[in-house]
Amino acid sequence: MSSILSVLLVAAGLFYTNDQNRKQQELAERGQVTDRFTKAIDQLGSDKLDVRLGGIYAMERLMRDSPRDQRNIVEVLSAYIREHAGKPKFRKGASPDDRPEWASEGTPATDVQGALTVLGRRSADDGNQEIDLRFTNLAGADLRHANLSNVKLFLTDLRSARLEGANLTGADIYDSNLAHASLEGANLTDVNLEATEVPYTAFRGANLTNVRISAVDLRDAMGLTPEQMRCVLIDDRTRLPPQLGLSPSPFTGTGNRACPGR
Repeated sequence: MSSILSVLLVAAGLFYTNDQNRKQQELAERGQVTDRFTKAIDQLGSDKLDVRLGGIYAMERLMRDSPRDQRNIVEVLSAYIREHAGKPKFRKGASPDDRPEWASEGTPATDVQGALTVLGRRSADDGNQEIDLRFTNLAGADLRHANLSNVKLFLTDLRSARLEGANLTGADIYDSNLAHASLEGANLTDVNLEATEVPYTAFRGANLTNVRISAVDLRDAMGLTPEQMRCVLIDDRTRLPPQLGLSPSPFTGTGNRACPGR
């Protein structure tokens, strides 16, 4: 009996020791993550481009090594983009409630594009997190195949942006400018495009299920088909491409109730 009790005591001691070792290891790992995060934040504030880029890609490595910190990292990179991308300029004397005057297109700065690329490569498992990029100048941005589900892009300059194959599910792109942008093959399910400018925007092969396009002029949009338009949500302010031969009335209000989510 005493021998059995001795064995149990030894086993309990080993279990306690291993448990303490695991806790110590976890604390050490969390400390390393915190140190890496702090260093990356410091790099983002540098006046040297290569140092800022190093901080951006250090954040990406942290997202992969520590998924529990992904949300915080996404918020930091989103704030970095909002701060450094610039904002659409307003007409002289215009109030903040007026539409922006879309300035020259150009392309994002190298560090801004780097942060956009990292955000677009984030894990699909965290697709419900909102990315706040509203009221920024992202004209000419390369966002091909990016994971941008639930992104906030209203009042955003996206002219000539490359969004082919991007996942924009649930995105809010209200009152923005997508002129000459490419959305070919993009997933726009449940996207809000209300009052957005889309002249010469390419929609070929895009999934437009439940897209809200109230007050949008689609007459110069490219690549649209009647099948794509079957599940959109429009109103009498929407202008449809005449070549599609569609009447606004069947698509007004709640649209086709046979569509997903209706």
